[in-house]
Amino acid sequence: MELKKTDGRVLGTAVLFLACFAAVLLYCMRFGSMISLSGDAADIWKTITTYYTADRYPSYVLYKGFASVYPYVWLYQLAVLLGTNEFFFVMCYHGLLFGYIIAFGIPTLVKELTGYEPKWWQKVLLAVVLFWFWSRYKALSDLMVDLPSCAFFLLSIQCAVAIVHYSGWKRWVMVCLAGLLCGLCANISGQYSIAAACIMVFACVQIWKSAPAGRRLGRRFLAGFLPLAVLLCLAMGSVKLLNLAFQATVLQPFQDSGVYIAPAEAWMHRALIFMIDIGRLFYGSQLYDARGHEIVMSLYGAEEGTRLLELAAAGGYGWTIAEYFRAFFQHPVDFIMLYLNRLMIAISDDSGICALRSLLPCYTMVYLAIVTAIKGLKRLRDLFCAKLWLVLGALASMIPVLVMTVEMRYTLSLQSMLFGVALAGPILPRLWGTVSGGIHQCRQEKSLRSLLDRKFPWEVMGWIVFCAVCLAYFGSICAASDMGTGMLYHW
Repeated sequence: MELKKTDGRVLGTAVLFLACFAAVLLYCMRFGSMISLSGDAADIWKTITTYYTADRYPSYVLYKGFASVYPYVWLYQLAVLLGTNEFFFVMCYHGLLFGYIIAFGIPTLVKELTGYEPKWWQKVLLAVVLFWFWSRYKALSDLMVDLPSCAFFLLSIQCAVAIVHYSGWKRWVMVCLAGLLCGLCANISGQYSIAAACIMVFACVQIWKSAPAGRRLGRRFLAGFLPLAVLLCLAMGSVKLLNLAFQATVLQPFQDSGVYIAPAEAWMHRALIFMIDIGRLFYGSQLYDARGHEIVMSLYGAEEGTRLLELAAAGGYGWTIAEYFRAFFQHPVDFIMLYLNRLMIAISDDSGICALRSLLPCYTMVYLAIVTAIKGLKRLRDLFCAKLWLVLGALASMIPVLVMTVEMRYTLSLQSMLFGVALAGPILPRLWGTVSGGIHQCRQEKSLRSLLDRKFPWEVMGWIVFCAVCLAYFGSICAASDMGTGMLYHW
């Protein structure tokens, strides 16, 4: 019986994976192209299509490193070889990534955080919801690194979780894969640099747990922990070496020939000041934050501050990290308010048009995730445990968003955690059990009076208040963004 149950679970996971793969592939094939809506995608595609020619195109997106062209250049070459649509295998790649995220990545994260094994219908619900949200961000259908970054982030977590479940050479393989994937996360997108470090810490904790017990502490450290920890760090560092080799063999020849490709640091320095008064970009109406603008005016004066913002917009000025921190310590409370505003924008997917049909599900899932976390924290030690690093990793992926500006495609990993815990965690079956029990009791007694003797629904009241506060907060951000009648909520 147990074997049949396991076989059924494996079959269900395989069917779900294939269904997600097919859904993304069919969705992408509707458009035919994966670069029509993104300037970055169109520019790097010129490099991809000319990569193995004498006239390799020097895209400005190359500052992102080897992940800007690999594995896309191989997938493009395969499409050319087989005479298919040039984007066909990239579409397949995106389908595989989304299938992995739904069928394996998020369920593993949810089980590690809550101890609950998601049911098949919860995974299907999660797939439908995330497809609905992520398709609007163009993360599924456009050539960008956000979907791969999210998938590799979740895969690094899955490998780190698996360390304690294996022994011998298999444990060494899991440690190596965890390090490689953390390195890939950190190098494929600067957004995940700190998040990858959090997963590395979690992996180290897992290595320590898996070290043979019963030995003296020093021997356990030297024989059981240190070799695997060194392997983990070497595996992560090897990806950085690949990126340096890419810069030396691909970017440097362009630089030597007089072609300037701005490094990642230059883009970051510009964004630190240029985006300080921009709450959201490239998704519906652009949202502004006057507090950020006034911080610059306070630091430099109205005339000089305006000049510097205009210069930053043209790409001619930026803040260094030291200058950013100096500004922060002069106005710490105001910067914290900027971060809170961007966090609210990040969890407020309004379809770009202040649509309640999108905002209310967003707030509901965030609320359910918070309630699940609160119910799981019975003691202080429940908070300060290894799995906290997984939560911090997902939150750390939002640091660049809070510091710079919100593009909804940057929220995939945060949504994977919050929406995953809400939809694939234990709270939905529990709520359904409570509701169905109440309905059954009312039917038996043929009266609604029994509901009066039930526990007061504080959680329902909390949900109503939470949604109301979020709508008021997000509404005030929209009202300050010169949206006209576009700020008005509608279904």
